[in-house]
Amino acid sequence: MSQTTIPRAAVRGTASGVIFMAFFGTLWAGIGIRGMQGWEFLVLIILSLLIGVILFIGAIGLIKNSSQLSNEVIKEDRDRWRKKNRWFGIIFSLEGLLIAIAAFICVSTNHLNLFVPVMALIVGAHFFL
Repeated sequence: MSQTTIPRAAVRGTASGVIFMAFFGTLWAGIGIRGMQGWEFLVLIILSLLIGVILFIGAIGLIKNSSQLSNEVIKEDRDRWRKKNRWFGIIFSLEGLLIAIAAFICVSTNHLNLFVPVMALIVGAHFFL
């Protein structure tokens, strides 16, 4: 029975993804909760911040503990991840550009009330790619 060794880069990449999602997940939760009124607002804001902080601390723990792992990577895996990371960068950059354009259009046409739904459509569209 062979044992699989997970490379340091894979663990750190996962931890970076957790940090990324903790930040943006907390941001989106705050945007969604913003419209609430009453006691639920405070409870949900605190809960979303708490979840974001826990995820962030867990990711930092992963990064610290990954220093004990080797960084050996199979060439095929390295090439596959390089290609996936390139597409991630392209899609994320395009998403940011489209959000900036949407903000400009919404402000220019005095329809700022449409910005959050348009931004949610742009962010949600990348799940289909």
